[in-house]
Amino acid sequence: MLEADSHAKVQMRRKVRGLRKIEQAMLKQPNSEESTSLTQDDPEAHSAGAVVLAYCAAVRGILNDDQGGPLHPPGLRMAEALQEVRESVQRNLDVQKGGFAEKQLGRLAGCIDRGLEHVQAEQEPIREYVKDVEKVAATLETGGESCADRREKYEALIDQFQSTQDPIRQHMAAMMISFLAGLFVGEGTFEEIRDNLDLERWFRLPKSHERRIHGHRHAGIRIVLEGPTLVHALDAHVAHPAPFTAEDLLPYRTAQEPPSQEQALNRRKIMRKARSKKSRPKLLADLEQRYQEVA
Repeated sequence: MLEADSHAKVQMRRKVRGLRKIEQAMLKQPNSEESTSLTQDDPEAHSAGAVVLAYCAAVRGILNDDQGGPLHPPGLRMAEALQEVRESVQRNLDVQKGGFAEKQLGRLAGCIDRGLEHVQAEQEPIREYVKDVEKVAATLETGGESCADRREKYEALIDQFQSTQDPIRQHMAAMMISFLAGLFVGEGTFEEIRDNLDLERWFRLPKSHERRIHGHRHAGIRIVLEGPTLVHALDAHVAHPAPFTAEDLLPYRTAQEPPSQEQALNRRKIMRKARSKKSRPKLLADLEQRYQEVA
């Protein structure tokens, strides 16, 4: 199921193209300096161009999201998030304010539509598989019912999946049978042990789970976003081996972050909010309000 979802996700991402051209078109406008401002506290951020760029950042953040599991497959989560953004863009288009910004919003809506329409048929059976997995997961919840009752429902689902001709459901039934011997045991004693971490805590031998270093050179996200100022600060000892004094740092007391770094940080905030199911509605509502308040 996750392999099918991953394939659909890749196809959807391939079809949602054109974000860079929309961003470049907005930045080439005469008020491009205003359009690059994405912070909500900046009064210039209420320009229509800034809202379009924020929508593009939101879509880009959603396309870069790979989180999820059997109960929330990444591809379905991506499609649902893109659908929310599409509905928000449509509400702005229905206002019919006109102008260049509305034209770019229409182009963005077309990009999203191409991706969603391309995988709509492929994702329909995946949604049905997710419902089956949810039924199985419900039998493993310890609250409310006894082990015997939950095991009975679990075995009924096995019979249901075996009676179908679907290879994925057949494989699911085989996996459930292999897990059956150790699932519904130790009622009232071992039911709270849900995963390996719980098992380690039960034995009181917690592991440190150190991050594995793969040895490849790579740039962290902090270097990418804060590089214009961070790299110079990290390499300052090369030209100044002695400890810095107050007199050495005094000339830099009024130094400010370059606009490009501020814009990168602001885009990342929007991308993170767009990926969050909890923060996304508030972000989209704010973008709609900002767009409709533009004179």
